[in-house]
Amino acid sequence: STPTRTAPGTPPFLVASLPEYWQHHWGPDLGTLVRWGVRGFEIWTSSPRAMDFPEQLRREVISRCRLDGLAMFAATDMHGFGYSATAWNVTRVAAWRRMGAGELGAVLVAKFRREGPDANRVVVLRRWLPETRPEAIVAVPLNMVLILRTASPAHAAALLAWIWVVALLSGLRRRPRRS
Repeated sequence: STPTRTAPGTPPFLVASLPEYWQHHWGPDLGTLVRWGVRGFEIWTSSPRAMDFPEQLRREVISRCRLDGLAMFAATDMHGFGYSATAWNVTRVAAWRRMGAGELGAVLVAKFRREGPDANRVVVLRRWLPETRPEAIVAVPLNMVLILRTASPAHAAALLAWIWVVALLSGLRRRPRRS
């Protein structure tokens, strides 16, 4: 891909990786990261190292981004849920189809700098993580409901069909063979 070009003397646009800042820079260190030039934070990621990020901490980061005018992002990392994306960044850019990768990158970075938390919308395929044994009992059905309610009717039907195909095939493998 074409690298994003910035004007000479323009500092790079740094985004803090969720697993990195959560595990190594939480608390007052977040302010230190901002002083060092971080202009955005990942607030959602499919990275296995960050899938357990507590919701309360996510709200804290979102509040900090809103107060400090910092952009917010999602990262897919393309693993975790069977190599499928579970988060998307949605940004409006006029005439983006006519731009090359370098120009589009520069326009996006300028937008993130100018608009901060309002420049990008993070859209996620949510899941619920149980914290107790009773919650673990209802985790699978509840997560199915969460997934299906975010899907289009066609997508929901396809998801249910695949679940039934897998269930039927695994059931056939378990049956004892008759001699």
